[in-house]
Amino acid sequence: LNGSSSGSVSIDAPAATTSGADITFKLPVADGTAGQVLQTDGSGNLSWVTPSTQPAIILDRWRNTTTLNNDHHVTTSWERGDTSTRLPAQLLQGGSGMSHSSGVFTFPQTGIWEVAITGTFAGQSGTDNLAQIIIQITADNGSNWYGAAKSTGGSDGTEWFQSVGSAIFDITDTSQQKVRTYTDSMGYTDLRGNSDEDETYLTFIRWGDT
Repeated sequence: LNGSSSGSVSIDAPAATTSGADITFKLPVADGTAGQVLQTDGSGNLSWVTPSTQPAIILDRWRNTTTLNNDHHVTTSWERGDTSTRLPAQLLQGGSGMSHSSGVFTFPQTGIWEVAITGTFAGQSGTDNLAQIIIQITADNGSNWYGAAKSTGGSDGTEWFQSVGSAIFDITDTSQQKVRTYTDSMGYTDLRGNSDEDETYLTFIRWGDT
């Protein structure tokens, strides 16, 4: 193929084909769109296709900033941690992260999501102090909430303890499916909060497409 003013481009066959076969490729009837590539159907017919991309993995971390005392609470005080305490100084990876309002977290996009909670509790006095933190999900934008996973623990006196739990969700509707955490304690137990360190924290991971 000769250029209009100079030079040329050629397509050359290999020195030999597999088993010496004669191969014919049939080109598409029109040009594709930007970014598309040629794909064969295995019979020599070529077509333009959009190449698949790896699903976006998102990693997001939030921490509870307020200590809650011996009661039943929806946890509402959340923040992303300070970048100065992280190496590297990135708390959000992979695109837009979670958004938060009054304890309710909204997913930035559909996909398969893992939500993990680590709760730090502090006994204040007495014995048989029990506590749990529950990951709850709604499928109707908060009209109804359901427990998806929980972690529990206990202590005597002023002992501290941690509990962990996680749940995996297939998020198909970001306007209706949302999550929150709920703390339930018996005895004299506080859910710890801290604006300088991750004592009680949520980790959100988007693993792939729904």
